[in-house]
Amino acid sequence: LRTLRAALVEDPAGFARTVHGADFVARVGALDEDEGTMLARAPRGFPPDGPAADWLRYKSFTATEAYTDAEATAADVVERAERTFRALVPMARWLNDALGHRRAARR
Repeated sequence: LRTLRAALVEDPAGFARTVHGADFVARVGALDEDEGTMLARAPRGFPPDGPAADWLRYKSFTATEAYTDAEATAADVVERAERTFRALVPMARWLNDALGHRRAARR
């Protein structure tokens, strides 16, 4: 988490682009901010203001798309889930890059 926070301080605009992208917003809205997923203020050792201040308060970086029972059992549930996963790819890539994970050479 410390590594991710350091990367957020270095590139807050890059991360913001991933979670404010049209596909991301259309599929999941925003990062999850459920009770317990956010600090009240920036963690010790990080700037309490500035472009990354809000991102620094996250304790995890998750996003979800809720399905109704009907949606979860619909014939197109796999396609819907695939669209959601594709919308999450830019965020996952940014996080993995920040952690130093290499991208797969092929899929």
